[in-house]
Amino acid sequence: MDLILQAFAEALRPIIREEIKSAMSGANIPVQDDLIFIEEACELLGMKKSSMYVKVSQGEIPCYRKNGKRLIFSKKTLIKYIKDE
Repeated sequence: MDLILQAFAEALRPIIREEIKSAMSGANIPVQDDLIFIEEACELLGMKKSSMYVKVSQGEIPCYRKNGKRLIFSKKTLIKYIKDE
């Protein structure tokens, strides 16, 4: 029985990888080099941390959370925010 399950898992692995790649290709996920923490984001926007937290909580400035903890921002998104303001 274990051999059957193992063979089944091995057969599904490439199919699942392809499905994940396909789903992620349309996703708006920033590139690792583009990510910054709140300190650098505040510097970039010329804003205090408290103001940044308020704008993030109001949904004005988009961010990502690493495991629900630290705020992480996309530099490109923040630059676009500055231009659109």
